[in-house]
Amino acid sequence: MSLRKKTFIFITAFLLVPPSASALQLQNPLGYESFSDLILKIANFIFTIALALAPLLIVVGGIYIIAAQGDPAKIQNGKNIILYTLIGLLVIFLSRGLISLLRTAIGF
Repeated sequence: MSLRKKTFIFITAFLLVPPSASALQLQNPLGYESFSDLILKIANFIFTIALALAPLLIVVGGIYIIAAQGDPAKIQNGKNIILYTLIGLLVIFLSRGLISLLRTAIGF
């Protein structure tokens, strides 16, 4: 018997044999009861990371400004780092508020 015929028989037998009841039970690998719980945990994780990184980036922007030695381009770079960090924090806070608002409106 050729390999092609053996493969065809194996695949056909695999598809035609009904699975047992124990094979149909799937376990939840994430451990969350609903999709909304999963989204909330992901949002909380991102929020926590953002709160941890924001002060660090503000300090980095301040170091850029201090180390600029009067170079306007480097000073502007430091200001941009601080500005974009604050804008990012604002977006994170607004998104967290939006998630809370949607959960309240939907009733989760």
